[in-house]
Amino acid sequence: MPQKEKSMRLDTSVNPLFGKLLIANRGEIACRVIRTANRLGISTVAIYAEADAHALHVRLADEAVFIGASKATESYLDIDKVISAAISTNCNAIHPGYGFLSENPEFVRQCESNKIILVGPSADSIEKMGIKDTAKTIARDCKIPVLSGYEGDNQAKEFLLQQAELIGFPVMIKAVAGGGGKGLKIAEDRDSFCLQLESARREAGASFGNDKMLLEKYLESPRHIEIQVFADRHGNVVSLFERDCSIQRRHQKILEEAPATNFSARLRAEMGAAACKLAETIAYEGAGTVEFLVDTQGQYFFLEMNTRLQVEHGITEAITGLDLVEWQLLVAAGAELPLKQEEIAMQGHAIEARLCAEDPAGDFLPSTGAIEYMKLPQAAFGVRFDMGYDLGDSVSSYYDSLLGKLIVWGSDRQAAVRRISETLGSTLVAGIDSNINYLQRLVSSAPYQQAEINTAFISNFVDDVRGSAVETMHWAVAAVSRAMREQGSGHRDGWRLNGANRIRIGLNHKGSSQQLYLTEAVKEVHGQSWNVRVGAETCLVEADEAKPDRFTVVDDDNKIRKFFVPGSHSGQTQEADDRIICFEGNKPFIFQSINRISDYATTLIGASASSDLAAPYSAPMNGTVAAILVAVNDEVDAGTILMVVEAMKMEFPIMSQHKGSVREFFFAEGDNVEQGNTLLDLEAT
Repeated sequence: MPQKEKSMRLDTSVNPLFGKLLIANRGEIACRVIRTANRLGISTVAIYAEADAHALHVRLADEAVFIGASKATESYLDIDKVISAAISTNCNAIHPGYGFLSENPEFVRQCESNKIILVGPSADSIEKMGIKDTAKTIARDCKIPVLSGYEGDNQAKEFLLQQAELIGFPVMIKAVAGGGGKGLKIAEDRDSFCLQLESARREAGASFGNDKMLLEKYLESPRHIEIQVFADRHGNVVSLFERDCSIQRRHQKILEEAPATNFSARLRAEMGAAACKLAETIAYEGAGTVEFLVDTQGQYFFLEMNTRLQVEHGITEAITGLDLVEWQLLVAAGAELPLKQEEIAMQGHAIEARLCAEDPAGDFLPSTGAIEYMKLPQAAFGVRFDMGYDLGDSVSSYYDSLLGKLIVWGSDRQAAVRRISETLGSTLVAGIDSNINYLQRLVSSAPYQQAEINTAFISNFVDDVRGSAVETMHWAVAAVSRAMREQGSGHRDGWRLNGANRIRIGLNHKGSSQQLYLTEAVKEVHGQSWNVRVGAETCLVEADEAKPDRFTVVDDDNKIRKFFVPGSHSGQTQEADDRIICFEGNKPFIFQSINRISDYATTLIGASASSDLAAPYSAPMNGTVAAILVAVNDEVDAGTILMVVEAMKMEFPIMSQHKGSVREFFFAEGDNVEQGNTLLDLEAT
């Protein structure tokens, strides 16, 4: 990033901190740690589960060890397997990344007993901050404000409901061992409390092996501000300033920035001092993040401390010029912090966007499958991608949806906002749904550009920007691309009608099929034009002769719309299965070519049948049946939650669309399901 990384006090290029480092993680954070380890001359060992056999972090590491089945509890969360992998490869240190075992005190103890250095804090510090009720008690003792709530041992549902009523709705239900938005639910009223409590318990049990809950008063539209702290075993503690992480969906961050805007020097100093005092009190060591909620009056409240490196650490690196992974390794090796508090300064503004495999138009449902197309902008000043996937990689339902992160820096916030919007606009990913186009619309919105940011930003965001739904012109451009590909290859898979210049082509998009009729128009000076009939509508599609993968269409508002279809011209193809990827801006629309009339009829019949049979009781994504909440022959009302599907560590309820009687469940709790599978039979009554 723009600031040159400040030199550390140890010559790590001559004397590596560790002989060999095992990264007990996957995805982008494993790749991120490998990058710094390589720079410091440290050999790296990756671990991988079955679903990650060909993953990017495995390809980047010097060595890789297979540790088990795809399910995290049988691989990445299995302490014995991780320790064995380190011992078998002669690693003398382990970096846990974030998530998985990064905040597991037993993992720390096992490392110590095997004389392996864990890059992170002590088991005692993790236990004190990892259990939320204990952490709140310590924060109170440090005179740090905390939210009112209940943190006791009585976990009976009826008792917790009584406590919630005493606190006053809405209340936040939180897993005491939670983090990352998992095991966290909001109960708006008495009627929803028990349902949200059970959901939080299931998520917490699955993610952390601990379903104990605490309750807190829920603040309406606060800001989520966190302080990055660093400490060493010699008693030094520093603050690396704040990050604003208020923009969240499902209580998980998707846009972060540093420093926070509209944030006074007084608050920065007070909250930084509070965070450092908390770290000092527990004799903390390494990287940690103290999270706060800040209300509209500027009053802050302790939320939790994450005893690990955060996903969003890159924006702190961008404004300070420091490599926080290098700092972690230095501290773990016993060194003092490289800089004193007065030596640390920040410059400019940085923003991070989390690129996730999910469908914002479908309530952020996670998306799985192969990445069929990926093109990131070329390296540029102030732009950094930390990616965990590459072209051809598969996104699995076993892990979270994070593909990678885009981090940008600017001399001020306005420059950073402009840079991230432009960079997102040039970031192309297809094959799985992603939030890239949605993120660009967020950062281009007036409220974001004016820094009107709080935790209600997503729910209040009015997404009136074109680009979410497939339109007639997307079908037309895909059909023209297919026709041009046939012309270039000499194949004639489309159905030619009444002469050489009329073609009929069949396409399918997400189960919907169309026959499109193409007539080649008069050849233009700079390209080729086609009239395309899509149902009762007709579009004129123009192809650029110099760039035959570029198309333009003039829409009904007389606006020129531009499209990119990779592999449209002679000599290039996309996939052997005739899939056509049509980008408008950075939003992809994927079509399947239907080459024969019999294929077309079969697709139509199949789509109609599956639509009638499955909707609305079909699996919204690949995942696992987490819970079945009613029984066969039960009479249910509209809006009743019938079952819960879990994917990528998040729960998605399947609700009755009408009053009826449950006739049959086609899957049991614990069964894996694929997107579109019919889950149950509910007969209307």
